[in-house]
Amino acid sequence: MKKLGMIAAAALVACAMATPVFADGKDLFTSKQCVTCHQPGGKGTGPFPKLAGKDKAFLQEQFLAIQSGTRTTGMSATMKNNPGVKSVTAEEIAAIAEYLSALQ
Repeated sequence: MKKLGMIAAAALVACAMATPVFADGKDLFTSKQCVTCHQPGGKGTGPFPKLAGKDKAFLQEQFLAIQSGTRTTGMSATMKNNPGVKSVTAEEIAAIAEYLSALQ
């Protein structure tokens, strides 16, 4: 019985730890101004691509390439100059990518 209680407690802790990352990613997507161009839920429109459902590693790689200036195609220069893009950390990029990759 004690073993079952410990397993249940560990599962609850794991769930509690996983939930904020998704919520933080959604909040960051808005607060870092990503939603302005990529639309709610990362649906995209016009020249702004759909990000919802894309691979997490791909999203992180593209974001870091835009932030560093190694990606220069499309709207990359505009994004690089966005204050939200300039100030986002690698951890925040991971949270945003996690959020977007879980969407459809």
